[in-house]
Amino acid sequence: MFAFGHGLSYTTFRYSDLALDRQSYAADEEILVRLRLTNTGDADGAETVLVYASQLKAPVLRPAKELKTFTKVMLKAGESRWVEVSIPAKELAYYDEASKGWKLDKGTFEIQAGGLTSRFALR
Repeated sequence: MFAFGHGLSYTTFRYSDLALDRQSYAADEEILVRLRLTNTGDADGAETVLVYASQLKAPVLRPAKELKTFTKVMLKAGESRWVEVSIPAKELAYYDEASKGWKLDKGTFEIQAGGLTSRFALR
């Protein structure tokens, strides 16, 4: 009846201040994603924060964005909270059919959550 991610809630939420802890990461590091979530409605509610990654100028065809992590946050009406999640950089790898194994390319990536975007480099 409703598309995936449509969400039915008795309240509304605003995402702001999306930031990463650094501007570049090595393959063995964790990408720390931080954002501010505000319940802008009149009722208490829960929001599932979905965090996506995409590789700009990927050497192979990849999805426009890939879900990498998520967390559910309960907020009272009018409440704001900082939300932090981490993504192991190695989780940005893709399966390379030519080499029959997982491959992690250096380059520029984007992190997206709630309509907000932040970029970083994988070195």
